[in-house]
Amino acid sequence: MESKALVPRDPGNLEGTHWILVATHDSDPVPASTPFTLDIEKSIASGTGPCNRFHLSFTHAGNDVTTGPVASTQIACPSAPAAAEHAFFVALERVDTAEKEDTQDQLVLSGPHDTRLVFDRADRSADHLIGTWDIVNYASANVLTTPIKGTKPALDFAADHRLTIETGCNVGTSTWAANGRSLTITHPRSTLKACPTPGVGEQESSIFAALPSVSTVDLARVDAVLLAADGSALFVLEPHA
Repeated sequence: MESKALVPRDPGNLEGTHWILVATHDSDPVPASTPFTLDIEKSIASGTGPCNRFHLSFTHAGNDVTTGPVASTQIACPSAPAAAEHAFFVALERVDTAEKEDTQDQLVLSGPHDTRLVFDRADRSADHLIGTWDIVNYASANVLTTPIKGTKPALDFAADHRLTIETGCNVGTSTWAANGRSLTITHPRSTLKACPTPGVGEQESSIFAALPSVSTVDLARVDAVLLAADGSALFVLEPHA
């Protein structure tokens, strides 16, 4: 059976929408370790990458888009995410077309030089976090960091609003509350065993310290990005397999 072709359509009103980048070019997937969010409001597109927050002017009439230069914070980060971030900023400045595709609620921004950015809609309510999520990245010293090899940190959002936190060493407990995209997490308590693996104690401290700063969530079909009040990314999560 032939697959049904994607049928582009007018993006409609993008005001107040939230998105997570899932693919670039023809179909290159975006690793969860280099997340990019996009929020469109009042003719401004803004969001966060793996290192920096950004904004640029963004206006559209039907499928036609006009963007301005990207302005961003200047936080240093490792070379791979820094390169991915630079490529994303360059692509945003080249965008001249917006469309949606019929088979999924995706936004496709395209332009010259084979520019193509595919986003999943990410404005699901934080209530949909119920379940267990693996921590793909967590914020440490203002930069998203990958968990130490061999550890499997995770967050378990229970339906009764208890939160269980696996750090790779100790287990923490907290509570969580959702209101639309807003998400509040209380200061966690934890067991107090020593963490013998080098770096795991610091990983644990960073995870526990970041959780009470969570303010909102960009929640798409698969990935979730927990954000601070200033829009910076604190956690990147994937559903536990």
